[in-house]
Amino acid sequence: MAHLAQLIGINKLINMAKVSEIKFDVKGVSYKVNVNCTSNGQFNANIPKNVADALRISDKITASTLAELTKTFDEKLEHYKTIETTETLHILIMYRARGKYIEKKDGSFNFGHNDSLYSLNVSFSEIDNALGFDFIVAIKQTIDGKDKWFRAKLGKDCSHIQKEYNEPNIYHKMQEVYNHKLKNYKVIPFNEMALETLKIAEEKLRAASEMLYNFIKQDEEQILLTLTNQKLLS
Repeated sequence: MAHLAQLIGINKLINMAKVSEIKFDVKGVSYKVNVNCTSNGQFNANIPKNVADALRISDKITASTLAELTKTFDEKLEHYKTIETTETLHILIMYRARGKYIEKKDGSFNFGHNDSLYSLNVSFSEIDNALGFDFIVAIKQTIDGKDKWFRAKLGKDCSHIQKEYNEPNIYHKMQEVYNHKLKNYKVIPFNEMALETLKIAEEKLRAASEMLYNFIKQDEEQILLTLTNQKLLS
């Protein structure tokens, strides 16, 4: 009897042998599903019920070939993820400061010295006062409920050899902005007027930086003359 039971077990293995494996992600969870082949050449895979419900397929899929089964499943998975994919445009704004630039006019502070969201760390310890301001356009891509952020660039600002260049007035995804970097920004919905206002502010800060550079590269006598005439940043 024991020998007969062993033969039956072996026969079951022969009739339902694993021939491949499907790997995929759904709702942030990774899955591995075995593809088996019966003795009569029928391929089948048992899909977890929660995945089958999301993809709106049967929890057991069958096909006459491995390629057909894989193709059918991949099409259903791609269709599901396409439906569950959205992309929205945003502006990410960063402000950082240290030293005098965190003080208000009355001497109180805008934020605490250890506030990691706004505190500016610089590699040169002798710089006590520093100010940083930056912004980027970004695309938030949501696939299957999972967000990814990317720097965005207009096609006309890309290299002419890139495919994005052929769509000059559309923002395209570029480098990914990872979560540990994203938390440093204030996120607002994209607005063309808001972006232009930020560019004006950026230009004023750039002009001030250029003026300070021209000031500091002068010889000592010229620096003194500029300061005594009170023309710095005027």
